[in-house]
Amino acid sequence: MASKAKFGTLVAGLALALGLGVTPAHAADYRYHGDCSTEGASGSIATSGWQRGVGQRTVPSIKLKVYDWVEDGHHVSIRVVAYYADGSKGYYPWHSDYDGYGTSKEFDTSATAGGVSGIWDLGIEVARFEGSHLLNYCSAGVS
Repeated sequence: MASKAKFGTLVAGLALALGLGVTPAHAADYRYHGDCSTEGASGSIATSGWQRGVGQRTVPSIKLKVYDWVEDGHHVSIRVVAYYADGSKGYYPWHSDYDGYGTSKEFDTSATAGGVSGIWDLGIEVARFEGSHLLNYCSAGVS
């Protein structure tokens, strides 16, 4: 079982390195990055037009990528998590890949602070679902 878990981690790492990370041609456009992997799903975030730790009201450009790396019939999803200057946290809608094993999806989105407090920091949650039931997930912040 331990070798299977190590293999899964290796596969997830390769997926992020080969297919999910921001490519060098686009890296200059995106300032903050983050990624994580959980059993069956890997994902990444990259942002542009936003300064971390300042409390801006919007993040105009967010690129999300999610990869399904286990042939198990479950779908994978990714969402943005915003950390606001007032200490609260906001969860944005899930973006899903229903196409199955070996596929990935890329989503271009943005985030806007709903209250009086700006967006101080960002992160992602990457998950595997059975219908609407969350099976497992990981989270990561940007750096």
